[in-house]
Amino acid sequence: MKKVYFDANVVVSYLLAGEKTQNERNAVLKLFQSTKRQEIMICITPLCVDEVLHSLFKVLKVQNKDLQYCRKESIRLLHQFLKLTLVSFESPNYEIEDIQTIGKYMLTYSLRSRDAFHVVASKKLHCDSFFTFDTDFDELFTNKVLINARETYTII
Repeated sequence: MKKVYFDANVVVSYLLAGEKTQNERNAVLKLFQSTKRQEIMICITPLCVDEVLHSLFKVLKVQNKDLQYCRKESIRLLHQFLKLTLVSFESPNYEIEDIQTIGKYMLTYSLRSRDAFHVVASKKLHCDSFFTFDTDFDELFTNKVLINARETYTII
């Protein structure tokens, strides 16, 4: 079974499918077909969960000023995603050397620190490919530092 690392924007696009993100949601649904056939396992990390909760809260806060409602709804939506079959919640064990690697990715590929953490996490968790809608990762795909799940599973 192949392991696909999900960037937070993929989860958010799936959970908040509006007109703007419908194509992205369809791409996620197509990948889910592979999970149903047990061809892949979706991998998310605590960093991904943090970013998803933060993004959901921001979006919901614009629509509804009741902050407690926004918190509850953000958690409910995330929990809905985590209950899907073949979603694996994993936490890599970072070491001091990983900080150097994160810095290298930040400098070499102009990544934000969180994005560089995602790259290192995907490698430490032995993921076969990386699924994101963020174009900041394009150079890593081009240079074969990461394998693009959208190309691997023909869901572009």
